[in-house]
Formats: sequence, structure tokens, C-alpha cells
Amino acid sequence: MEWGVKENRIAVIALHKLGMEPSVMFQILQKLGISRMFVYRTINRYNNTSSVEDQKRSGRPRVVGTTNAVKARINRIPIRKQKNLITKNEHSR
Repeated sequence: MEWGVKENRIAVIALHKLGMEPSVMFQILQKLGISRMFVYRTINRYNNTSSVEDQKRSGRPRVVGTTNAVKARINRIPIRKQKNLITKNEHSR
């Protein structure tokens, strides 16, 4: 299992439930690459929703159009139009 945002949130909330101050949490979790703002936002999210889950988003999710192969082609011949490369790449799948 990979360590992701949800696991980071769980770590912050576990320390919060132990009564630890956010600034102390930040100093401990800084080694994991967790920012001070992340600690405060996570505590605020937990206090408001009692959950560490992502909040529901409205609208249609974005679709990534450029793949690594398309990026490589663009770098080889930068004159090409990106839109044409993307449509050609999707048809070849």
C-alpha cells in the first residue's frame, strides 16, 4: 500500500486526538513532507466534518489529455500542434 494524502490526514488526526498542539505536530510530521498549512487544514476539516475523506466536488472531473508519449513528440518537433498530436494518439489506442 502506498502512503498518500489520506494516510497523512490520519496521522495528523491521531496526533490531534492525543491533544498535541498543531505546531508540535508540524515539527514531527515535517519529515514526511507535511506542511504547516496541511496540518491546520486537516484539523479544521476534521472538526467541521468529523471525517478525513475528500470533500465532494461539483462538476465533471478533468481529463488529462497529454500523455508521456505526446509530451515526447512535442519536445522532438515543437512546431507540431498539440491538439493534433493528442487526437492522433487517442485514435492509435
